[in-house]
Amino acid sequence: MKDLLTDMPEEPADIPAYFVNVSRAFTQNKIDDDLQVTILRPRLTRESIRLLDGSPPTDIKTFEQIRNLILRIYKLSPGKYKEFFKSAEKKTSETWTQFANRLSILWGYYLDSREINHNYERLVNLMLCDRLKDSITAVYLRDQIRIVESGRSKDIFVVAEHLDNYVSGPGRIPDP
Repeated sequence: MKDLLTDMPEEPADIPAYFVNVSRAFTQNKIDDDLQVTILRPRLTRESIRLLDGSPPTDIKTFEQIRNLILRIYKLSPGKYKEFFKSAEKKTSETWTQFANRLSILWGYYLDSREINHNYERLVNLMLCDRLKDSITAVYLRDQIRIVESGRSKDIFVVAEHLDNYVSGPGRIPDP
């Protein structure tokens, strides 16, 4: 049972894939919920264990609570997931299939963080909004998108209308 899991990676970009693999191992081996934390804890990084030691016991009773706490502490936000996905490169130690799996996991975490929920319209909107954001070079306009989104994806036309209103306001700098 002690060889069921590997050690948690130090690299934040590898943490989502690690937790997917842990969850899969628990499911495949039918590990009871009350044993999952006991099995996982020795495999965590020192920093993660320190984090758990400083947390109220009620916040770290389940695997899901521990996973969510660690992901939050490592500031794995929608923007980070997108960055991890876009910058991922095949490691020399992994096969193309392993790399494809890692890409799939990173993309899945990004979609989950944006609450796409297997909805085609939301996916299209997310891709269009991302493309709009990628085309903006002015920092003040990127800041406006962050304000209007407030951590949640918005309809592309809501974002575009907000930007139009912002740049057409009195004393505003026109688009570059």
